Amino acid sequence: MKKQLLIFAWEYDGYHSISGAALSRRIRQVAEDFEKNGWQAIVIHRDQRGECGHTPFVIKTEPSGVQRIVVRSVKNVSDYSRFTLLRKLRTFYYVAFHGDRSYKWANNVIKYFDKFGITRPDLIISFFTPRGPLFLGHHFGAKLHTPWIADLQDNFDHGISQVLIPENKRWTKKILTTAQAVVHVSTEWAETDGKLLELNIKTIRHAVPNATTKTDTVQHPDKPFTIFYGGSLSEQDQSLYVLKKAINDIDTFPRPVELLIAGTTPTFESFARVLGDAITVKNLGWLNKQDYNAQLAACDCSLVIPWSTPPRQVVPSKFYELCGYGKPIWIVGNDTGGFAYLLEEWKHPAIATTNIGFQQKALLAAINGNFSLMFNMQNCAQNYIKEDDLFKKYTELI
Repeated sequence: MKKQLLIFAWEYDGYHSISGAALSRRIRQVAEDFEKNGWQAIVIHRDQRGECGHTPFVIKTEPSGVQRIVVRSVKNVSDYSRFTLLRKLRTFYYVAFHGDRSYKWANNVIKYFDKFGITRPDLIISFFTPRGPLFLGHHFGAKLHTPWIADLQDNFDHGISQVLIPENKRWTKKILTTAQAVVHVSTEWAETDGKLLELNIKTIRHAVPNATTKTDTVQHPDKPFTIFYGGSLSEQDQSLYVLKKAINDIDTFPRPVELLIAGTTPTFESFARVLGDAITVKNLGWLNKQDYNAQLAACDCSLVIPWSTPPRQVVPSKFYELCGYGKPIWIVGNDTGGFAYLLEEWKHPAIATTNIGFQQKALLAAINGNFSLMFNMQNCAQNYIKEDDLFKKYTELI
């Protein structure tokens, strides 16, 4: 009989909101790698696409063999009360006693769990954010006498106001203390959260995806040099200053340069406003997976803007996805330390992400066919985690 992995998650890849893409992709990678290794993976996640209709839950099996149990959430997970004091009191209640308002969905899972046909899984993995899945790991780990792993994809107090952090810390420590293991996606967060919560937190970085498409590495000097940026952007947390200076201070380009934006309209508007008339900025809109792959495969390089404001000492999740395409990646911006840490860990030559002169040289060299100053997967010593490594990484913890 197959061993059974039970996953609690807010979202799952392909059945999520746009904002949760990186979070849900990691969950799919874990579930499918356990399936490849002979386990039955069951993912319980929130209904965000109306799959349940008027029923409280539906059970579906994916082509990969992964079983999804989609549980409908109550309508009022968020609090839209006009009465500020009442909203603050409700927020305090959920943060202090249940982590956050996603407990409302978690409570629905508990309510219907006996109808799912799950008896005693061999391992539970709960993915944060939000905190509802952590509560479920804690609850069912004890109820089913099953070891559970807490997988944190943000700092523990993410989304919590400063005044409520002490209450959040108390709740988080209480829940995570019952886990067999706690893991983080970055070494920096593992260290800082470990100290604050007085817990031993390990690191399992995001996995580099298996290559999904062939990429064109041939230079076309007669065509514009194309840079691809996919996803969203937060100017508050991702500084565009170095990129702006690197591009705007170059007098002439050996060939035209185009920046292709596949993402939200505000993201396109940010790049267009900052870069002015120095290069062409094109809006591709939000692409489906097939068109996204095609655009990335045809570009000359992709672009990543590091997180530039503490406490986000971490690498943007989009970077790991881009690594799966084999394209050079232009990393430019005020790094808080996440990339410096990763490049050292992966044994990749250092990149002066903040140095404007270095970034100008990197761009001009790439336009002329030399990508040595950009990030290249083939220059790593293979210390990175691949999709097929995840089963081993997690089972080593139990």
